[in-house]
Amino acid sequence: MTAEQELEAGKRAQIEANKMNYALQYASLTVEVGGKTYQADSNSIEQIIKNLSFTNLPDGFYWVDSSNERVATDKAGLQAIADAALLARFNLFKQFQETRIAINNATSVDELGDLLDYRPEE
Repeated sequence: MTAEQELEAGKRAQIEANKMNYALQYASLTVEVGGKTYQADSNSIEQIIKNLSFTNLPDGFYWVDSSNERVATDKAGLQAIADAALLARFNLFKQFQETRIAINNATSVDELGDLLDYRPEE
């Protein structure tokens, strides 16, 4: 295998590893708000957005944190969770994109090794 072929094989492997890493982190994403940890996966965010669409939340409204504890909150508190989730998702996506760009710009297998610790088999 030539050095160029080795580099291209390494890039393909790193791109796939980057995608898998992103998907795993995205699926298990959590955020901390007010000392509590909340899930920020797609289903949780979808439910938050639905609840935020109402003009008012009912008295005694609560959201369940990641340890399944009921946490009393109001619309502003729920919005804070949504805002934190959006920021966490953006930062994760930004990291994914920056890693993808670095992989594509790598000029040696050694550079790839520094990104996701992959070395193609000989």
